[in-house]
Amino acid sequence: MYSLLLLRIKHGYQSVSVGKGVILYPGVSINYESVIEDFVIMNMNCAIGHNCTVSKFSSLAPGVNLAGFTFIEEAVNVGIGVSTKQNIRIGKHSVIGGQTMIINDVLPESKMVGVPGKIIKHD
Repeated sequence: MYSLLLLRIKHGYQSVSVGKGVILYPGVSINYESVIEDFVIMNMNCAIGHNCTVSKFSSLAPGVNLAGFTFIEEAVNVGIGVSTKQNIRIGKHSVIGGQTMIINDVLPESKMVGVPGKIIKHD
């Protein structure tokens, strides 16, 4: 298993919650008041801003950057190098393509790609 010693939690351990079965790769940074629910995978060098929530069964590829107050609903797949602006909500079962810049909320069960991010499919 991967070492949790490489996890950098900003501002000490105050107000950060990490659920069971979470896999955190080296270089993950989680800022204060953030919640990582059960069975989430965060790959190398993900940066989680303040007051973010990553809901259960979601997966973040390497280099994902979530700005403050980002809320990722259940079972979302976020591709490599994705960034969000503040106050974004990504709906459950969505897929975000690599290098996408998310500037608007993402509806549940959507596929989004591009800069700025555009929904290419919504079920």
